[in-house]
Amino acid sequence: MQDVGAKITASGLDEGLRDCSFIIKEVSIDSRDAVRNIVAVIKKEPGAEVALDDRSFQKFSMTERRWITGVYDDITTKTSMHERQKSPPLALTFYD
Repeated sequence: MQDVGAKITASGLDEGLRDCSFIIKEVSIDSRDAVRNIVAVIKKEPGAEVALDDRSFQKFSMTERRWITGVYDDITTKTSMHERQKSPPLALTFYD
């Protein structure tokens, strides 16, 4: 069985969120995450003028850090997620 997820580009995110007022706080990946999740943390800034560079996924640098530990420990799907984490990491590609 193969999981299929949505593919989105950094420019697609920028375009889709063009009319929203926010700043990007973090975009990170955990290299040991076999599922290759990406965490994007944005902060709403309602009514504020936010510079385009502060809300551009194309210009924001992705960081690598270990965040997956403990995330699934208290939810129903923890067993399947822990099994998936034992697999080697999958490739991750941003399409632009």
